[in-house]
Amino acid sequence: MDDLIIKVLSGAASPFEEERLRRWRDTTPESEEHFQEMARVWSLTAPEPVVPASGPPEVEEILAAATLPFEGVRRSAVSDTDPTRRPWLKWGLLAASVAAVGLGIQVVGNGGPGPLAIHEAAQNGSLTVTLEDGSFARLAEGSTLREWEVEGRREVSLDGRAFFAVARDEDRPFVVRAGSGEVRVLGTRFQVDTEGAEVETVVVEGLVRVSNEGGSVEVPAGSVARMVGREEPVAREVNDVFAFMSWPQGTLVFQATPLAQVVEEVSREYGRILRIDSPDLSQRRVTAWFQGESFEAIAESLCVVTEAACRTEGGAVTMGSGGGL
Repeated sequence: MDDLIIKVLSGAASPFEEERLRRWRDTTPESEEHFQEMARVWSLTAPEPVVPASGPPEVEEILAAATLPFEGVRRSAVSDTDPTRRPWLKWGLLAASVAAVGLGIQVVGNGGPGPLAIHEAAQNGSLTVTLEDGSFARLAEGSTLREWEVEGRREVSLDGRAFFAVARDEDRPFVVRAGSGEVRVLGTRFQVDTEGAEVETVVVEGLVRVSNEGGSVEVPAGSVARMVGREEPVAREVNDVFAFMSWPQGTLVFQATPLAQVVEEVSREYGRILRIDSPDLSQRRVTAWFQGESFEAIAESLCVVTEAACRTEGGAVTMGSGGGL
């Protein structure tokens, strides 16, 4: 649980993970005491987020920095000789340093002609960001996403490839400017890939509209759309939309997604059985992202947050109503 606490304290956790930690803190007084102790030390030792000018530091450099004396830290608060504190404190500093690199460069605008924020994924790693409206965007290596202030809608521009999990807002559509066209939605999950003059949109959930000067086309879930330059965009249904996406194993992003669909995607991703045996659970909504967690960790998280009673038999996890793990 310490890794989740550090993730929340460093601001890198998703709303789903924050809720999971909150529920854990409520389980026993000892859990809350452990969290508060880590939070106190974190407030004294967490480094300021700094984006390096010459790329990410080497792991050895981060570890070396973590062993240096902490200026201004009371010796009574952090003991060099306390074996129960020192190891996870070093890990926390490492996590914070990695978070400062992994979160990319974010530039907040002042309402002028420039973007409100710029998110950049490193050339050797993907990046998940939470946008101003609570939507998630997962950027592929070397991709850049800019957020813009536009009255009456939520607007971003993309250079590269990104997977979006958009929070629904009937009053403000979500628009991705890509290439010479745009992708417009209210709330859904989809991928946009820009390569030269071609833009490909893969829709996993919901409905989007792809438009440019040549025309527009509606793209339902299970379909792929392509637009090249100013030619009219074309959409087609495919057997497996996930075959059109390439992400590291364990990358899953959900935004108010029905639990039944979440379970299906987790099972497909890991080749393990995760199922629901209670109809009232199927439509419960999940907002979360996962990157690299184990099947067991994801299953446990889903059981806790959806307040499901879960049992494991022969490697399969079954979710039912009646209380969490």
